[in-house]
Amino acid sequence: MNFWKRFGWLWFILPAILMLLAGCSESGPTGQGSGPVLVEPGVAVGKVRAGMTSGQVIAALGEPKRRTSTALTYPEDGLAVMCDKQGRVVAVLCGDVMGPGGPFVAAFRGRSSEGIGMNSTADEIIAAYGPPAVREVTGPRIESIRYPERGLSFTLERGRVYHMIVQLPGEPFPTGNQAPGGISVDLVPPAPGK
Repeated sequence: MNFWKRFGWLWFILPAILMLLAGCSESGPTGQGSGPVLVEPGVAVGKVRAGMTSGQVIAALGEPKRRTSTALTYPEDGLAVMCDKQGRVVAVLCGDVMGPGGPFVAAFRGRSSEGIGMNSTADEIIAAYGPPAVREVTGPRIESIRYPERGLSFTLERGRVYHMIVQLPGEPFPTGNQAPGGISVDLVPPAPGK
């Protein structure tokens, strides 16, 4: 099943959940700590590593503020960990889907070894990773830059990153759109009617 079909509902539900949790959360970070978090595309986001189970994520980061059958949310760290039906990590959603002013943009302290993270520019992303497979305007002042072969997707407003998706397959990132266990990891949404 396509990643967007499987987890697309989160684009509508996750912002509301995260906003609700922000109002109820205690202060202080969870298991990521207060220092910078290394984002390694296809490998890890901080302590969350490819191949981990949801139980291992909880052991590494602590109890999430919110848990569903496929998501663990850590608003203090500005991230949500997405799992497949077997509980294996498939992606980490970083930053805030509400936009650059959202509280989770500041909460996410992750950067790639190339220095890419929240508030990076499109030029910085392209300098670090080369021309993207997909670059499109998705709304007023909103742009999407995607590297499916790296398992990276960035959303920018006014030229600055406010949300990114880092996919973490359990094996080396596949060349097609099927990850181990048959879960689709294609970052490009299907054409209408597909």
